[in-house]
Amino acid sequence: MLDNLNPNPGAGPLVRRARALAKAEFAKSDQGDTSSRSAYKVCAVALDLTSNDSVAMFSGNFGFKQLLQLPNIGGGRKGDVTSGITTFLKSPGGGAFTEEQINKIAYAQHDRGAMNCAEPKVWFSLTDRKLSTRNWVLIPFAKQDGELVYSPPCENCRRWVYGHFHFLSRLTAVSYGGPGALAPGNLRKK
Repeated sequence: MLDNLNPNPGAGPLVRRARALAKAEFAKSDQGDTSSRSAYKVCAVALDLTSNDSVAMFSGNFGFKQLLQLPNIGGGRKGDVTSGITTFLKSPGGGAFTEEQINKIAYAQHDRGAMNCAEPKVWFSLTDRKLSTRNWVLIPFAKQDGELVYSPPCENCRRWVYGHFHFLSRLTAVSYGGPGALAPGNLRKK
């Protein structure tokens, strides 16, 4: 498992697998997401260490559409999914965000609320199916200058991700994103 921490980008087996899944998801999204092709978006990939199962979700509205297309998730109703994610993000374990921080602006440099991120969508897709996130490694990616790059959880998600997902999520973040990948950030205001 510790081979995952190889400092050469893409060299660890978990990161290679996650990168391949993210690449496939970005290829599909480029065809189906005409509204935000130029927007910065993240594809968070979660890999189950106890099986070959995986989940990949995007940030933003496209990620919500992905989530709602999954069978039996949140009863197939966006309101139930949004409510479930909001309840989690307001909880101490979910970052203790306020309503404004969830929907408008919180800690992240991207100046969007915590609900926008891909990571809460991955969390919901797993917990709604009664799966333990502790068995899953979270490895997010973004496109930068046309290249797929590791993208550590943003300052919003750092407040809760490392406490819920497998510890290799934290180690991968430090290995590929540096020590700053763990810094929670300061509250931002518009």
